[in-house]
Amino acid sequence: MAEVERQYRVTRSAVDALLRGVEDGTAGLPGDVTPRAVRSLLGAVPGEPAPKAGGQLDATFVVQLFAVFETACRRCWTEYIGSSRERLAVQALLRRLRDRSRGLIDAGSLAEADRVREARNGIVHGGDRTSQMDFVDAKQRLGRFLGGLPQEWVMP
Repeated sequence: MAEVERQYRVTRSAVDALLRGVEDGTAGLPGDVTPRAVRSLLGAVPGEPAPKAGGQLDATFVVQLFAVFETACRRCWTEYIGSSRERLAVQALLRRLRDRSRGLIDAGSLAEADRVREARNGIVHGGDRTSQMDFVDAKQRLGRFLGGLPQEWVMP
């Protein structure tokens, strides 16, 4: 998940710099790209601080982050607990990991990870590209769940 966070921070910084350049006229946009088009694409409001813009950016990285999280959970399940032949739905996978975590994952951590799963599903399946969950929030919620897994499962 650290690599996804690094990619997010780099991209977020570039988007923020672009928005500042659009606002002060130094962006150097191609002739067919207008400042209004950039603001519209990024969800920016003129005069609003750049970090408020870019809901689509957060949504894109929430999806990527969740993919990495799901892969880690599936690896834990197949290598340490379950069967590689059994393909569980993500919700069932998270519940089974919690049940087998020797009490290290509490109901709150499960609920937080489930909230990110729902946000991700809304983005991917429901067409909601402006998820109500930002990247930092999603990372914290998923990190809390992974932090509850026995270390020998996560870091063999």
